[in-house]
Amino acid sequence: MAALLEMGEEEFRDRYLEPSSLGTRLAITDGVCVFLQDNRCRVHPVKPFICRQWPYLPVLLADEDEFEAAKGACPGLDPEGSHKDFVEESRKLNES
Repeated sequence: MAALLEMGEEEFRDRYLEPSSLGTRLAITDGVCVFLQDNRCRVHPVKPFICRQWPYLPVLLADEDEFEAAKGACPGLDPEGSHKDFVEESRKLNES
């Protein structure tokens, strides 16, 4: 990501990483990733694995309550969609 943004690794760490209870993560500003701009990822070509998984994170596939909570935070998830349909959609994507 630092190379894509044309900056050194130390500057990148200082500007865009922060500690969390689970370890270091990309910084969050106003509840969203610092690289999300106009609903698009500024570092899409090199985004982390967890971001490439979105929205099909294991926790959202396994836990209906987490899925329901994520619908309120992600405009890409259908607010009327069911957890069952979400899991099925993920399965179909993984088959192709």
